Amino acid sequence: MNKFTIIVIIALLGMAIVLIDNKLSGKKQVVLNGTKATMTTKQMMYIVVFGALATVVGFFEIPIGFIGVKLDLSEVIILIAFYVIGFKNVSYVIVLRSIIRILLPSKTAAESDIFWKLLGEVIAIFASYLIITSYIVTKKICRVNEKPLIYAVPTEHKKIKRILYILGPILSALLLTIGMTIFHTIVTMPLYLSGNQHLTIFSLLRDPNYANQNILTIIKTILTMFGLVNVIKGVFSPLIFLTVKPQIEKIIM
Repeated sequence: MNKFTIIVIIALLGMAIVLIDNKLSGKKQVVLNGTKATMTTKQMMYIVVFGALATVVGFFEIPIGFIGVKLDLSEVIILIAFYVIGFKNVSYVIVLRSIIRILLPSKTAAESDIFWKLLGEVIAIFASYLIITSYIVTKKICRVNEKPLIYAVPTEHKKIKRILYILGPILSALLLTIGMTIFHTIVTMPLYLSGNQHLTIFSLLRDPNYANQNILTIIKTILTMFGLVNVIKGVFSPLIFLTVKPQIEKIIM
């Protein structure tokens, strides 16, 4: 699949997502000085651009931890997209990123299995929402009120509070590590250990063939395999985002 084809796929998927949403919502939009088409085009542009950026950044993976687990910082782009275009539109970016990666050729033999490729994207989507949630919770705790930049006015944004640089990474690392550990315990590890025979930990533990397995052992294995990468991703994603946030604000505003 050449670069031109990938670009076309990204553009078409982004446009389709926005147009389908506009069709399904059925909400009347007020046209002020002919800006209705402009705003729709702007949303579409941001979704396509951020979807492409998240995909490209995800290509740069750093091997960390056990059995070649890799770290990518595409969630930084997801956080930027959330800040610029809001929760609803960033959801489209997350879905677009996953669709693109599913359509791209597999880089390894394991990824060529469509089941594991799809599961990998489910995990990536879950991780993105955990990081977004951690940022929302951090803002609530620090009493930071902000609208998506696409809707905001320049006077609404102030200097970033220092507490965000401390609390944001801590909450992000905790929520990502705990959330992903729970997900892997309930779904990923049972599928992996049973060769796709058991969809959840509950059916696995009832199977006498896996009598040597227990939840504590599985959690310990997951933390060994993924704990470090989740902590690093949870810490650095919000840190990088908060560092570039003022520059993003200047560009958009």
